[in-house]
Amino acid sequence: YISNRQNRIQTIVRSCSSVLTVIIISVGATIVTKGALDIGALIGVNILAARALLPVIGLSQQVESWARAKEASRTVSSINKIPVVSPDGTGINKASVGIELRDVGFSYPFAHLPVFDRLNVSVGPGEILCVYGGNGTGKTTLAKMLCGLLQSDGGKIFVDGINLQQISPKWWFNKTIYLPQEPDFINDTFRNNFLTYNPDLDANDIHQLLGQLDLLALVDENPEGLDQKIRNNGKRLSLGVRRRLALARALCHDGVLAILDEPTEGMDPKGASTVYNVMNGLVEKKCTMIVFSHDRNI
Repeated sequence: YISNRQNRIQTIVRSCSSVLTVIIISVGATIVTKGALDIGALIGVNILAARALLPVIGLSQQVESWARAKEASRTVSSINKIPVVSPDGTGINKASVGIELRDVGFSYPFAHLPVFDRLNVSVGPGEILCVYGGNGTGKTTLAKMLCGLLQSDGGKIFVDGINLQQISPKWWFNKTIYLPQEPDFINDTFRNNFLTYNPDLDANDIHQLLGQLDLLALVDENPEGLDQKIRNNGKRLSLGVRRRLALARALCHDGVLAILDEPTEGMDPKGASTVYNVMNGLVEKKCTMIVFSHDRNI
């Protein structure tokens, strides 16, 4: 997207430069024939006009740098919003866990009304909870709270009867399969985007994860394979492909809880069917699952 915008701007600037040159030569030739200007002066005017456009051309070449800086600023801002957590805590040695919210509340700063007020929800080990609702109803906020990315204003969240704040954040993040509504990728290779989630993966592991989401063509049809770059936060990929890629990456840990925020958004029937199959596989593994979606087929 950024490169396309930069190319369009540079094309416009080059076109304007060409048009200006044609105008100068056409008008100048008429003046030369009348004897009011010699050819040397005409050439000089043309050179000066071209130099006058150089700053504009330079600005057009900075478009990509500005856009990348804005993207980096957005990423840093989102990281700063993640609460600081202690590395200490306990873990739970189970294949699946139950999760309970007791009187949980949450409000955004300067909001007139809370997103939640005394919310109570209980999901048993291996059970599935589907949360349906329109935009702005708090689905994504609740998903982030369950992952530990947002802290509630009141109430408590329990995992198998243990307060979530007492559980090791590292254990919780490694045991949570989280698909956010807006997937983020680092501007690096496919390989490194997976290794940032699990550094123990090898190439075969990554291929298997991509295969589960029917994404092998992304790497197999490219000469660089897993070493091809994901650029501009993956915005060159369609929304459906980005979401499947993010889900494949989230599966790189053997999670006990899956939190999926709009898992089939932007997908065609084939892509959605692939996600349904992955979800069925998690059900067979007795993974506790909480799904936030508009998709009534889930």
